[in-house]
Amino acid sequence: MGTRQIGVVATTCPTCGAVAVYVGASKVGTINLARPRGTISRALVMLPRFTSKKSGVIRLVTTTKGRLVKIDGLATSAW
Repeated sequence: MGTRQIGVVATTCPTCGAVAVYVGASKVGTINLARPRGTISRALVMLPRFTSKKSGVIRLVTTTKGRLVKIDGLATSAW
């Protein structure tokens, strides 16, 4: 079937880190969880839509050392 967009439900904060998003072996983007606000909150953070559908195992890999990365959910869209 494939996916056209991926996002995460995650904790965002001024000192939060980032995750790289892979579909299969291909890196499709990076989601930065750092936000300028002084509070910690939970948000749905989406990557931009892909120009074509991608298929394969979705992997999230932390790209920042020593920073908070808390993922509560994964969102995908085939549209």
